[in-house]
Amino acid sequence: MARITFDSLKLNRAILEIRYPKGYLYWDVCGKCVLDINDKSQEKIDFLELKADECILRFVENSTARASFGVKHMTLSATKPRNLNLVKENAPLIFESVKTHLKIEQISRVGFRLFYVLKKDPYEEAEKFVNGLELYTLNIDRFKGFGEELSVAHATVLASNKLDYASISVGPAKRTDADEPSAEFDDFAPRHAVLIDIDFYRENIRVTQFDLERFIHDSEKKIKDNISHLLNK
Repeated sequence: MARITFDSLKLNRAILEIRYPKGYLYWDVCGKCVLDINDKSQEKIDFLELKADECILRFVENSTARASFGVKHMTLSATKPRNLNLVKENAPLIFESVKTHLKIEQISRVGFRLFYVLKKDPYEEAEKFVNGLELYTLNIDRFKGFGEELSVAHATVLASNKLDYASISVGPAKRTDADEPSAEFDDFAPRHAVLIDIDFYRENIRVTQFDLERFIHDSEKKIKDNISHLLNK
């Protein structure tokens, strides 16, 4: 079996969320914030929709990406982005405007969740691959009353150090529309796959002590440096 490397994986989705407890100035400076983001992005990010507690932004050149900011949080998400360039280039820009105009001083949680896929067909092949890695130890005696054959679907491991946390899940996956005749599949969104779901996050930090650009960079580097060790027995 060929060795799995970072280049073997496809980025299915990326989601960044920054939560803050006191974004009350949103109601006063929403328009000013939108104009600032639009200007700093050279009009590549523009207004899409206004909600009671959140403003939705669109990426003019990428219809699969969205961003938002509001009373409780700022978000940026992209479907099948292929790489993290869109997040790297735009998330710090948006956050700079949001924290300045909303006068954000405290972050309750920042999370950067990445979904990578490794195409496997049929589903049983994905299941076999995950079980073969022996990532999780199964005690058969605990489950023998339920059945004789065991497999791991989606177990989650939490890794942490003094500041950073990572919630890591590796499991077989099947598209919800896998059996629909009109469904379209590709390497970034296959019918069946091994799904690697990693959520990097920090909690309760001062804005002055947080570098979003560095956080994104470090998260990606951890995946690039360690994914091969994770996915090869």
